[in-house]
Amino acid sequence: MTRRSSAVPRVRSGGAHRATLVTTWTVHLTGIEFIDDYSMEANGRNLSDTDPDRKRYSAIPEDFKGWGRGASLTGWDWEGSDNQERAACYRRGRPLHMRVRLRSSVAAPSARTFTLHVKSTVDGRGTLLTPGSVSVSWPAGSQEQIVPLISTGGALPNEGSRYQVRLTWEVSGIVPGGVIKRTTHKIFGIYEDPLDPIVSSATGAAQSPVTGSTKQRLDKLTELIGGAQRRFPTLSVSDIDRLIWRLHVHVNDSGPPHFDGKRSVAVRYGSGGPSVDWVDQWVMWLSAREWHRPGEKKSWNVGACISYVQWMKTILAAAGINSRRAWVLPKTTRLPNGSTVSLAANDLISFDNLTLGALEQKYTFSYSGLTYSAAVRLIDTPEGGVPTWENFEACLYYGGKLVPGAISTHRYPASVLSGRVGFADSLEVLRWWHSVSHGSFHRFMAWVSDTPWGCFDKDGTFYTSPYDIPAAKWLPVP
Repeated sequence: MTRRSSAVPRVRSGGAHRATLVTTWTVHLTGIEFIDDYSMEANGRNLSDTDPDRKRYSAIPEDFKGWGRGASLTGWDWEGSDNQERAACYRRGRPLHMRVRLRSSVAAPSARTFTLHVKSTVDGRGTLLTPGSVSVSWPAGSQEQIVPLISTGGALPNEGSRYQVRLTWEVSGIVPGGVIKRTTHKIFGIYEDPLDPIVSSATGAAQSPVTGSTKQRLDKLTELIGGAQRRFPTLSVSDIDRLIWRLHVHVNDSGPPHFDGKRSVAVRYGSGGPSVDWVDQWVMWLSAREWHRPGEKKSWNVGACISYVQWMKTILAAAGINSRRAWVLPKTTRLPNGSTVSLAANDLISFDNLTLGALEQKYTFSYSGLTYSAAVRLIDTPEGGVPTWENFEACLYYGGKLVPGAISTHRYPASVLSGRVGFADSLEVLRWWHSVSHGSFHRFMAWVSDTPWGCFDKDGTFYTSPYDIPAAKWLPVP
């Protein structure tokens, strides 16, 4: 029989054999750090058994429920898995810049070069941030490389908003190429560089290096201005007017807590407790809790109009919007000697840091051998039988518009509500502020002297109590 050799080569038992090992060299994405963004801090709680707040308030026995500030967020924003608690914040209208870490399956047997690509979607839209790429040089023997910069093209929308950004990472120039990872991130877009919330001038000042921004705070801000979609276009200055109005309505109408600001822009724990730092006035979102001091039992957050105004100013400063504190003062057009004075809007308003004495409308009276230096006051309802009055109405000022603090907007005039940007000037604020009633009580203006005590009507008649002044004798409103 004729035998044919096998088509499969045979290896003799015990013979030398050399196999050729073919290995596919691949790279993996292991780290992403957003750069050229604004610094952020972790949510803080002010409790001893949690991560310490950046600013500790050991004298305030409250759980800040995240509204405080934790440690500064540094290092990699993404490390192997999506983390929606780790957000980044950019100025509107800018691309994303990132540093990335790559690791290969094995150390590179030889030096090689390839291209890393990134594609993105912003809330599902793929046309806003356009693809970016960078050449990567990988030395022989290395298994990990840091790519210092890769950027998207395009830009984030011209909005103050929060976005879900999905990134697709690909490589080309090596085999196999293609997609190496898809990642998801939470990105905030704010109006301008964060501002110092203490500064209350026409220009403002950049706050560096602490912005006081946390994910919880920016989540809240974007919800207030952008609703469920968390998006609010800021294409023009008039859009900022509407943004501030939305914030103002939410702060004044949604039952936020009152803090013990009294006549100060500071926020304090109780009437004489420690002051909360400016950037931490976000803790006013805390629910009220009763605190006990000798002779007192009240919620620890009771307050006044100016604390609301500074609170809104702090929130806006974190988004890069510089607003100002404004103080509308009660004044009258008729003096007790019968003469009249003309009052323009600028005569009733003060900005930034109020020095009340120099701005009050005053008049000197003589009665029963005593001299009274009186100033115009807006008389309010008595508390426990004791007369009360207001020296000013604090407002937030932006672009010529005024929004008062701590009074629900449903009590505003229809004309102001229809405009949805605020009061036009201080005269409009005073007329409304004077008209606000509490039950059957109607506010009115009178001359008041503290020392010696006394009140005077529009004709200079003396009264021991402002509530004895007949309505016909109240001071006329400009």
